[in-house]
Amino acid sequence: MSRREMQALSFLYNYPEKISLFNSNMFTGLRVDLFDSIGECFNEYGFITPEALEQFCTPTEELFSTPVEQIEPIIKDLVTERNRRKLKETADKLYTLADSDEPNLTEAQNIIFEDQDYQAVSLSHAGMQFLADLEAKRNGTYEFKSTGFKKLDVMFRGEWPKKEVSILSALPGVSKTALVGCSMLAMGKQGTASLLFSLEMHSTQLMARWIANEANLDATRMGLGRIDAEDVVKATRTANYIASLPMYVIDDPNVTVNEIAATIRSYVKKHDVRVVFIDHLQILNVESSNRNAELGLAAKLFKNIAKALDIHICIVSQVNTVGGIRDSGDVQQNVDIRILITTEDTGDTRVMNLNFEKNRNGKLGTQAMIFYANYLKYSDNELD
Repeated sequence: MSRREMQALSFLYNYPEKISLFNSNMFTGLRVDLFDSIGECFNEYGFITPEALEQFCTPTEELFSTPVEQIEPIIKDLVTERNRRKLKETADKLYTLADSDEPNLTEAQNIIFEDQDYQAVSLSHAGMQFLADLEAKRNGTYEFKSTGFKKLDVMFRGEWPKKEVSILSALPGVSKTALVGCSMLAMGKQGTASLLFSLEMHSTQLMARWIANEANLDATRMGLGRIDAEDVVKATRTANYIASLPMYVIDDPNVTVNEIAATIRSYVKKHDVRVVFIDHLQILNVESSNRNAELGLAAKLFKNIAKALDIHICIVSQVNTVGGIRDSGDVQQNVDIRILITTEDTGDTRVMNLNFEKNRNGKLGTQAMIFYANYLKYSDNELD
């Protein structure tokens, strides 16, 4: 394999502008240093010559004399060998964990995701992707997966941020799940698939909320059966419409963190789910008596999944009376965004303040939204 590595390096010496096709993980031994030196030389001077390269390393004659006919099969071989090395390293770590006194499945999931850098690319590739997205946004061809609310889109730069994890927190009874449901419904109507792990509320209850929201039917009156025949027809039509949207619900309260992780991967693959909601943190089923530590590992696992699958994961959480997240473990450190919902209203129409206390790649501050309790509906300003 060392000859294949030298063939790749010889190709890069002659075509350094193609360096984004490679990654240092494809190489071993001193060839890693040679690859890094070629990249440094090209970034510094914009070209490669023996004299320029000597500023960063001592190139060997083999670098200039190794023939290269087609680079594609060489890259394929390097990637295959790199994956084999990574799999062996991951297996060694998993064997070590399995032999420990307290093997932990969540930690095993983290090992797998942390080591899963098989598709890693150079920063030049990341730069090209960023510029391509920027140009698409400028000319209007970028397809934003809107949250359903202009005020949230402003804070998130257009959509629930990819590769990030957020925590949406509030005191009990402050309509956290309603905001999640409203966003899911809005995304579903625009064709964006989402997945909700509803650990507290049954899917039938969620459907009732969505019907009240979409059909503008009073949720309390529906719950009591105090609606007329015309509203029953309206509710039926709305239920059928909602059932056709790409909205998925898992309402098993016993689902474990590892089962959540496996289900997320499955639904992203099968249904192109772009946003995942977990409701809520305090009743998440963990596999250890040390709940704080286990929740910290769970948050880290969700972060790894979001990055690997290019999705957003939102965790709903309760807070205590002083605003701290209950049973938080290291959750707050591992999430990218923290939103605290507060309100002083108790009527049918309430002003809800969404306080962005942490927003790694967006704005901080507060956005005020309106909540219509009768319809379990959030709005940027007024009832639609």
